[in-house]
Amino acid sequence: MRVFSALLLWILAPLVASSQLSDFISVQKKNGRIVKNFGVGSPITFLTSSGSVQEGIITQIRNDSVFLRNINVRQMYTSYGGVLLDTVSFLTAWHYSEIARVRIFRYRGHAYNRAADLLMIGGGGYFILNVVNGLYRGENLGDKDYIVTLGSSALAFGAGWLLRKHSPNNFTRKNHRIKYINMR
Repeated sequence: MRVFSALLLWILAPLVASSQLSDFISVQKKNGRIVKNFGVGSPITFLTSSGSVQEGIITQIRNDSVFLRNINVRQMYTSYGGVLLDTVSFLTAWHYSEIARVRIFRYRGHAYNRAADLLMIGGGGYFILNVVNGLYRGENLGDKDYIVTLGSSALAFGAGWLLRKHSPNNFTRKNHRIKYINMR
């Protein structure tokens, strides 16, 4: 019975034992509300203060630094016409104050993501189709109804272009703060 109790204790001890959490990076609003936390093992994409975009998996967070494992996979063509995958993995270290903005994924829905593309394709296609048909039929391109039709299709294309230009890129805004949380 003693052997069984010792074996059971040896097996169950790691399940109830807790370890100390490592440090983490927290993205917060100005009022202190947490938007997202990034810890060891989290994938992260951020914009540095110098303007470059870095992405990778966090391997360590210590001494106010974030260590990322970047994995770069590229296709290389062989002399026989085949494709070979070449993988390069490297570590980079960034001080948390060098992180200007962090990308936080927010799902906007399928219709929101595709509305700009559909407006641009529909408006541009209708505009080109009307001009080609008008030239083919020999119609007056200065007719009022014709100009209204071309204007509405150009308006649809312009609305799609504006939606595309001003679509959110999922990076945090300037009202967010990036804080280093030390757990030691």
